[in-house]
Amino acid sequence: MLSAASSRCSPIFRPPLFFETIPDFHNTPLRYQALLQAAQADPKGRLKNVSDEMAFFLDHADDYGVAERMKASGELPLRVTHNDTKLNNVMIDDKTGEGICVIDLEHHYAGTVDL
Repeated sequence: MLSAASSRCSPIFRPPLFFETIPDFHNTPLRYQALLQAAQADPKGRLKNVSDEMAFFLDHADDYGVAERMKASGELPLRVTHNDTKLNNVMIDDKTGEGICVIDLEHHYAGTVDL
């Protein structure tokens, strides 16, 4: 449903015309750096409780920049995306259980991945 909505919008709305509601929200390398800073500061002393999870993030650090690198090279084009893809942003038909339309449209702006 969300992919179909983006496909229908893309010829009409070009991504540069869209305002990014939350700048860099999907910039994974930037988010990863923020995680590292938070882990280093560990203001509440909770890092010890999530050591396995933190080890996972550290082990996969090279993966976090793939989409940004592909976007920069032009290999992954910008397109209209919803950017808040979750079930409660799809209106469901009471009788059929099928998705009718995408709602919460303020999060439509240029993006690289549409689920």
